[in-house]
Amino acid sequence: MSQRETPYSPIHPGSSVREILTRYPSAEAIFERHGLLGCGGPNGPREPVAFFARVHRVDPEVLLAELNAHVAGLAHQESTPAPERRHPRAIYPLFLVTSLGVAILAGFTTGVIALASGALNWPIPGLDWLVLVQTHGRLQLYGWAGLFVFGVAFHIVPRFVASPLAHPRVVALTYGLAVVGLVLGSLPVLGTAAVPVRVAFLAGLLALLGAAVGYTVVIGATVRAAPQRPELPIRLMESGALWLMIGTALLIAAAVTSAPGAPIPPPREEPALSAVLLGFLLVTALGVSLRTLPVFMGLAATRQAAMPVVLGLVHGSIAAIVTGTGLAGFTGLLPLGRTLAALGAAGLLAAVALYLWALRLFAPAALPVAEMGTGRGWARAIRLAYVFLVIGLVILTVGTARAALAGTAVPWGVMGAARHALALGFVTLLIVGMASRVIPVFAGKPLWRAWMVDLATIFLGLGTLLRVVVEAVAPYGASVPTDLALAASGPLAFAGLLAFAVNFTLTMVRRDPGAHLPPPSAGAPPRRPLRADDLLAEALRLPGSVSLLVELGLTFLADPGHRAIAARSLTIAQAAVRGNQPPDRILAALNALVHASATNSPSGTGALNPDLTVAEVLDRWPATLDVFLRHGFTPLADPAMRQRFAPTITVRQAAERMGVSLDVLRADLERAAGDAAGNATTGDDR
Repeated sequence: MSQRETPYSPIHPGSSVREILTRYPSAEAIFERHGLLGCGGPNGPREPVAFFARVHRVDPEVLLAELNAHVAGLAHQESTPAPERRHPRAIYPLFLVTSLGVAILAGFTTGVIALASGALNWPIPGLDWLVLVQTHGRLQLYGWAGLFVFGVAFHIVPRFVASPLAHPRVVALTYGLAVVGLVLGSLPVLGTAAVPVRVAFLAGLLALLGAAVGYTVVIGATVRAAPQRPELPIRLMESGALWLMIGTALLIAAAVTSAPGAPIPPPREEPALSAVLLGFLLVTALGVSLRTLPVFMGLAATRQAAMPVVLGLVHGSIAAIVTGTGLAGFTGLLPLGRTLAALGAAGLLAAVALYLWALRLFAPAALPVAEMGTGRGWARAIRLAYVFLVIGLVILTVGTARAALAGTAVPWGVMGAARHALALGFVTLLIVGMASRVIPVFAGKPLWRAWMVDLATIFLGLGTLLRVVVEAVAPYGASVPTDLALAASGPLAFAGLLAFAVNFTLTMVRRDPGAHLPPPSAGAPPRRPLRADDLLAEALRLPGSVSLLVELGLTFLADPGHRAIAARSLTIAQAAVRGNQPPDRILAALNALVHASATNSPSGTGALNPDLTVAEVLDRWPATLDVFLRHGFTPLADPAMRQRFAPTITVRQAAERMGVSLDVLRADLERAAGDAAGNATTGDDR
């Protein structure tokens, strides 16, 4: 029903958010001003606006006053009100697609070329091999992994904290600075002697620092605007952003103090690489994993008492590694620097081991999990990623300890093996696993080919394993067979990336309307007892289920956008764990609601529930359409109007809107439904 067809009547506490936004689309600005993220227009929540405000810690009286003032202003407008505002497009696909493009066209490509050149002793005319290696590293850390993390974080952090993404213009600026920084930062491969190239290179690094600052500001402002204190996973993501700024600043310092026309000396670049790889990417990964994997993988309850210890040990260890490598690279304090780096590596290995024990990542699933057309390949990729994380940290710990004891630098091959186990084995495989699990949920459709996740994992795993083992024991030039094995590891990993990229891209762009599930509230509520492995959507079909679940502690369901994703991607048991509630308690409460819903209908022993929507009544008892029409609900005669209007209003609200006695309307509806049921029974008997 358009605004012209709908009278400008006052909004009362029992009006649903959906009804308000259907009648007055421009009122969405009022909700957004109060931080009520993703109200969803005509598809918004059906709960009373006063309840919705209280859940989000907004004064209902203030919100209602502003809404009614807005409605009063609309009533005095002579022209037709502006059409409904369109929601801004999701920002994450731009970051994710760009990161894949950087990886395929530049990051992995330069790595394969550098690997083949070094292993097979094929010099590239006019190109410094070390410059190529360093350019490859920046493209992978900032382009492939960095942009991917940016995109995912900008999408999930607002949902984690139930607060809108802050500073949209800064988000766009962050993307632009990152792309410019990657382009300018890659120019040294064209030759490092020219002054303009050096100036452009330094400008590119400054642009990357600007992107890091922008990312940190947006994530921090989004979290600070949330009504609740940030949980440990969010604190890990925030601290990861700080490490990104520190690492980029160290990279600029290393570049500025390097000789013009020459590559950055590896010892000076090492602190920056450690801060970005370990401080930013690893810490962010730990935060996202802690927040999502217990729910996604149905893990047993996390040992939360260990997590504060993990947090302190992780940051202390990374600080020791960055400080130690900085002392070794920029000063003459080599023994102290190498000792600090070795202690930091050992501490980080211990922290990760404690984290995996507390998370129970490798324990069997304790809860039933939902699969949104994703298969289980994503879980195998994630577990393999954490195996490579441990392998990389073991190599790093042993290598730095030996260097500290012997008073020498860490061998190039050992450092390369550790770094690729972390960057290629851990970060890339974790991206493959996480993206293969969450992208179908974001897009609302299954993966194009679930088996391609396993294919990507196999190629990436084999390529990483070959690279790490050979590089650790037989670096470049050791023998012809090992050199050939090293050269082959690059194309293997590249094939894995291509398999992931094809699957990801076709999942995002293809049309698959059959894969979209109906809204959680569509259809008749369940009549049988619910099970722990039922999708949350089944429970949300019950009238009053959202209010019940929020009151039981599943407060994340108060946000309609989060609720829509959870409904199609989580089982009831997973949703309970996501809300830190016992699944048995949630299931028992929902089944009590199932029983009450079965009795609150003409086919049971009770009266029709007046808080059912008109659409729910018509869906269960089609004969009641004549009753609504007879009492003046004439728009319901038009199927299109019925489809749009009926889900937005309850029987109680309909009676109030049309000035009909609720008792009279309910009695007529029960009579019509009862007559239809009696006729059906008589026909069956015959």
